[in-house]
Amino acid sequence: MDSPFKDILYTNTQIHELLEEPRKEAAALSAEIERLRALIHQLIQKRDNLEGFIHAHEALVSPVRRLPADIMAEIFAACMPPDRNAIMSAAEAPLLLCRVCRAWRDVALSTPRLWASLHTVAHGNIRADGPDSKLQKVVKAIDSWLSRSGVLPLSISLVRSWTSKEVDFHPFLETLIRYSSRWRRIRFELEPSSSFEPLGALSPSDVPMLEIVSMDGFQTSNEEADGRAVSFLGTASLRSLFFRHMATSFFTFPLPWNQLRHLSFEDEINPPGLAVAQALEMLRQCSNLETCFLILTGLGRYSVLGISFNPLMYLRRGGSTAHFLKYLDVPNLKSLEYAAEDVADFSFTSLLASLKCLECLRLRIEDEHDIESIVGCLRLVPTLQELTICYDTALGEDFWTSMTPTADNQDTIARNGSQSQDIARLSKVHVQFNRRREIDIVSALRPDVAEGLDFSLNYGYVPSEDNEVHTIDGEVLSQWWSNDDQ
Repeated sequence: MDSPFKDILYTNTQIHELLEEPRKEAAALSAEIERLRALIHQLIQKRDNLEGFIHAHEALVSPVRRLPADIMAEIFAACMPPDRNAIMSAAEAPLLLCRVCRAWRDVALSTPRLWASLHTVAHGNIRADGPDSKLQKVVKAIDSWLSRSGVLPLSISLVRSWTSKEVDFHPFLETLIRYSSRWRRIRFELEPSSSFEPLGALSPSDVPMLEIVSMDGFQTSNEEADGRAVSFLGTASLRSLFFRHMATSFFTFPLPWNQLRHLSFEDEINPPGLAVAQALEMLRQCSNLETCFLILTGLGRYSVLGISFNPLMYLRRGGSTAHFLKYLDVPNLKSLEYAAEDVADFSFTSLLASLKCLECLRLRIEDEHDIESIVGCLRLVPTLQELTICYDTALGEDFWTSMTPTADNQDTIARNGSQSQDIARLSKVHVQFNRRREIDIVSALRPDVAEGLDFSLNYGYVPSEDNEVHTIDGEVLSQWWSNDDQ
């Protein structure tokens, strides 16, 4: 049978014969490529070894190796946490610095400043089951840490873990007490109140450098506090005192009240806070206060007299009574934080009218108010430069119109471009919303921020992904202490 493909039938043999030589040549080239790759790999490895040898020896003459130990110590000090005490973590200075090389370790261990602060969290799962127990190892590590601080003043904080129900603080306190002669700042958050018992062994002479004290949990029920546990606070060096959950009779303790510059008292025990009379009785002894935070309750059964606080520049008051204010004369007050049930209360407005130097006002409005009463309070403080308003009720358009300068509203107090010399230019605005964000107003204020306005917007806790916080400043009476003096 005749086929139209007869010309290409039975031709495979010729094709294979044609490809035989190219295949041999390709195989030879592949073999040569593999040989060259192996050679390149050997050369790369040899080069890497040589570079490693060179770099290792160049490191011996690098500039950082030639830095004097005192310069390295300054650099290491700058690596320390700026706003809190150091923690025992290999991920942070100073322990992190000890893991780089032997030279760095030697410098770090011989620099007392790196070990002069320590924050410790006591966990209930750490038990003292013997000399080699985990608790003893932690206590030994604390002792070793503080021993490296030389003769420097110490900043120490000891707190309980909120995930632990029972914590034995005595081994921790007994170790810290060995360094009490160098305590400068201490913060103890302990529970129950019996945890403070080891402190009863201290006298004022045992803490000659102590300046700042924060104690939380000293009283956890209606029990009366044992003054022996805080008798060491009678030291003449004490300047700042922060009490939380303390007995309301604590102001009867023999403390150097007239030397205090900063005082904070928060008592959430039922009933919460100090009575006004108790607070005034205590403050009458604090003639040199500069900052004060008090949570107050009712008037109490005491007769009270007015008190003058010329040095006082910061006052923060929480509680449900305004009676406290009418007894105060604070002509130099520059900062006031106030939780008000009635911003039009005569005691409050009279105080505002008397404050000729007030620059910062933080106002928490607890009940519904008309806009005019709020604006009226602000008109009483023409020197105001910083304003914070926390108000559960929405501030409507009338309020913001009152706060905005117009041709018909030239006497507005809170404005951003005042031309009047007797009205301060508003420099900071802090706004708190207890709801989720609905519109983005931060971007609309960017031109004002670019001109110098410090604007802070806070949306309160909302269990939503929309919850946002923008540039919130820290509290003045923070429980964390930086390395700067108070």
